[in-house]
Amino acid sequence: MKKLLLGIGILIVFVLVLIVLLPFIVDLNSYQAQYRPVIEEALNRKVTLKDIRLTIIPRIGVRIAGFTVMDDPAFGEQPFASLSSLDIGVKLRPLLQKRVEVEEITLRDPIITVIKNSHGILNTATLGKKGTPKPEQTAPSAEGPLHVLTMLAVDRVSITGGKLSYNDQSSPKATNYVLEKLKVLLNGVGLGQTATLHMATAIQPYNLPLSIDGKFGPLKETLDLPTIDLEIAMGKISLAVKGSDIGGDLKLAITSPAISTGDLPIALPLKKPVEIRDLKIAADIQGPHTKLENLSLNVFGGQVVAQGDLTTGPKSPPFDGKVAVTAIQLGPIMEAVGPEKVSISGTAAMDLSVRGAGFSMPELTDALQGNGHVVAKEGKIEGVNL
Repeated sequence: MKKLLLGIGILIVFVLVLIVLLPFIVDLNSYQAQYRPVIEEALNRKVTLKDIRLTIIPRIGVRIAGFTVMDDPAFGEQPFASLSSLDIGVKLRPLLQKRVEVEEITLRDPIITVIKNSHGILNTATLGKKGTPKPEQTAPSAEGPLHVLTMLAVDRVSITGGKLSYNDQSSPKATNYVLEKLKVLLNGVGLGQTATLHMATAIQPYNLPLSIDGKFGPLKETLDLPTIDLEIAMGKISLAVKGSDIGGDLKLAITSPAISTGDLPIALPLKKPVEIRDLKIAADIQGPHTKLENLSLNVFGGQVVAQGDLTTGPKSPPFDGKVAVTAIQLGPIMEAVGPEKVSISGTAAMDLSVRGAGFSMPELTDALQGNGHVVAKEGKIEGVNL
């Protein structure tokens, strides 16, 4: 009996040692000639892998180290995306039943560089596609880099230490924005599931903290999102975003109880911060066309309401809109923007309809046109030498 127990014990120890040594025995790098061309064909990019091996601890899966995706040669020879390691962990019980179910995907230190060239073309336009990219004039295709993600059932997707750069070369003055120290946690990523999201990062060059929490889904193969429900915090500014994205038609409703201009990441020509309350925005975005169905806010003791349309893509995007202002207090306006020696009191109302193209002063001077009606009453002007 003792010999039998000793034999079983030795067998168990042998199996455990074999399992521990399995990642070192099985060399997945020797199969790169088979699986790397498949990845390159799927991404339409050159790919490099430094190391790939099986993992046993903390879970069964695969670890890929030094993964780099090169950019489209039309945009340069730098990497489009890279990461120090990619861990894919699978569930043990389904694996014993010859089924692969992904439990967790972890990306460490990913660096992604998105470039928009002088012709308005993004370097992401040819991901998974072949041929010369063309500027988008219609709604984007439902299939793309995230299409594969929706085909998987993943309990958890996490990103740590990430960095996302966006370089816009389409404007006369090139701009570069960076999301650094990026942390993302996605739970419940799979067809028919509603995913939850937590993201934290900092926006440069403004050094502005940004966090997003909420849910979206249920996920579909077409990437349609019947429900979008997010809470966004940028520094001291908080926004509630609700909506849907179906068939390339993105509908958003954005609200905020209060925003101070002093908390915005850009400097405004104001002598003191202005408090904006009860901000409400309803927008419908279909490809390059954005319709502002409603924008309302309370400021300077009155209310501002606006609607408009904007078409993006061309160098001078056309727009048209209507603005209605009621019961605005002139005194607080002058305190925020006016000269110190001039005092104006009273209330004002305004109706304005405009249309034009571009957003710079020379473009507006050439193309802006419209009409309006302004009324000021029950006040006085002091400090002006008529």
